[in-house]
Amino acid sequence: MTERRKLFTGEESAGRGLLLLRLASVGALLLTGLFIFIFYRAKYDPALSSVNPFAEDPYDAVGSFGVQLGVACAILSALRAFRTNLKTESLYNRYTYTLRAMAVSQLAIIVTMLADLVALVRYSSLWIDSPYGHLLVLYAGGLFFIASGFCFYLMRLAKRRDVCSQNPLRQPQIVPFLILLGLLGIYPGGWRDGITGAIFTAIVGMVMLFFSVALLSRAMYPCPDVPEKDLIDDLYGIYQNLKRRSGYLARLTSSIEHMARSTQLGRIIDLLNPRKHEWNLLALVAILMGFLLAFAETFSRGPSPGAGQTILVAIVLIVLVLESAGVFLGYALLRRFLGLIRPA
Repeated sequence: MTERRKLFTGEESAGRGLLLLRLASVGALLLTGLFIFIFYRAKYDPALSSVNPFAEDPYDAVGSFGVQLGVACAILSALRAFRTNLKTESLYNRYTYTLRAMAVSQLAIIVTMLADLVALVRYSSLWIDSPYGHLLVLYAGGLFFIASGFCFYLMRLAKRRDVCSQNPLRQPQIVPFLILLGLLGIYPGGWRDGITGAIFTAIVGMVMLFFSVALLSRAMYPCPDVPEKDLIDDLYGIYQNLKRRSGYLARLTSSIEHMARSTQLGRIIDLLNPRKHEWNLLALVAILMGFLLAFAETFSRGPSPGAGQTILVAIVLIVLVLESAGVFLGYALLRRFLGLIRPA
């Protein structure tokens, strides 16, 4: 056994490993926050948006879904890191799935920044003579290198814990990822004209983001998907902890639970139980997220002058369908890898 391996065995090293895991999860949250700031500043700042080639689909769709995926996985990694209990569960298993969530959050940033850099190279005439264009290059390139460095750090953490980690550059998933990235570089700009073209182009960006992240994450952590606890276990544990500490409210929530089980509401809740009906709750979440995103997209800049009710309804429906499709695609590709739900 090497000296390095000796440092990471026993109770003391487990506690140190958990501390490093929690610090890394905070770092993932901070980097994701920086990603959100840069994405929305480049999109909505008047000076930057005027020379921003990746404010149009398919590049904008890559970023929009990348932000959502990055935020969700950064929060998931922090939740798991801070809920891990060395006395009651295997650190190895929790380490694996917490690192995976952090990796996906950072790969969402990396793929988005690569797509942005492809757009900057392809449409260089739009920004090359503007200092704001150079700032866009600095944003995209800088965040790409920071997120890439963080991913290498995550791989080092995995190796120190003997968690599955290999050199992703040697994995077969890299070739299809490079093909997807190359397609963004030659995607015909005229295809996004018209409503049908705009929808199709947004779908291309969405598919590119989720498939690229799925490929790279599997190359980064290729071990089998066997979680001891899934997201439902974590959320239920949080609920039980809050319930125990809430005093009088604990009795109230128990009464509500009993009433829900004994009424028609219990049947509805049962239909949304992901243990029995995996996709029902996801559909509800996708619809709610679609409405929220549609509202934000429609009113962030204010309704277009002269936009009628029919146009607004059409925008909401289009965003709702695209968002729902993105949620389903991301869940289908990553649910096992992230341990969102244990196999039946």
